[in-house]
Amino acid sequence: TIIPVLMTIWRSMSARPGLDAKVWVSIYGLLAAISVLVVLANMVWWMIRGIEAGRSLHDSMLTSVLNAKLRFYDSTPIGGILQRFSRDLEAADIHLQMSFRQTVDCFINVLTSLLVLIIALPMIGVVIAPLMYFYWKLQNQYRPPARDIKRLDSITRSHGAMSPAFGAPLMRFKAASMS
Repeated sequence: TIIPVLMTIWRSMSARPGLDAKVWVSIYGLLAAISVLVVLANMVWWMIRGIEAGRSLHDSMLTSVLNAKLRFYDSTPIGGILQRFSRDLEAADIHLQMSFRQTVDCFINVLTSLLVLIIALPMIGVVIAPLMYFYWKLQNQYRPPARDIKRLDSITRSHGAMSPAFGAPLMRFKAASMS
């Protein structure tokens, strides 16, 4: 953020002779307090966003389950429904807000670093552009198998996965992936 940069500038300016030390220390302390408040506000904002996401996910999941046809309850064990609810809500309540905040922070840091690099060394863009394209292509190849593995993990964790019929979804997955 900008506050640590201002604090660094303020420290370098405080070395000048003839300035009252109490004023410099007071202003530096004020900048430190503002920095702490900005970090606290950022954490509270992300926490509120995570709670709202969890509440919204829970309400939509509950509405979907309550409005499901009776056939859904005949074919889906209660343990599987509870497992899905608990895993999805855990992801929204605990992991989602932290992951999203870290993603935004990382994106801002990478973007700032790239901007500084390109401004300082414009020719580095010739190297960075192909690397970014290669990374994008690699990500496009990685995501579908990762999503399928996550889905299979969810199936194996559900209560219904202990039945002999578990092999059928796995066989269909294998057949679909081969074609």
